[in-house]
Amino acid sequence: MPAFVVSGCKDVRTYIRSGNVLFTCPNDNAAPFRRILKELRELAGDKAKAIYRTLDELNALGNDNPFKKISETSSKKLFVTFLSSKPEKPARFPTESANEPFRVIVQARLWVSTTTRNWSTVTKIVEFARMSRPVLR
Repeated sequence: MPAFVVSGCKDVRTYIRSGNVLFTCPNDNAAPFRRILKELRELAGDKAKAIYRTLDELNALGNDNPFKKISETSSKKLFVTFLSSKPEKPARFPTESANEPFRVIVQARLWVSTTTRNWSTVTKIVEFARMSRPVLR
């Protein structure tokens, strides 16, 4: 978490130790994120990647709830994949494979970096963030 503190972020904390970092930053633009990414790459190497979303963006996702007509069951899990940028090429779907995990297929077919979270985790992160109103990145 030193990369976040050095970048001017405050209230830095993680959620369930799975790469979800919540923090407040001095302003709401991409400059702090670029600094964080630079610091992370110095610590972990040039291939380190990170994707951020603001609390407002996650609130919008939660309010729009793309899964409101679908129930999660023990055999049906709901996931959200966050993209690092808008794909330059159209995606090649469907994304079913007996040999590769879903997240690998999505990233390969969208040609951008991605991170995937269980929908339940996303809603819990949003609630956790709302309690103290930080910017979630």
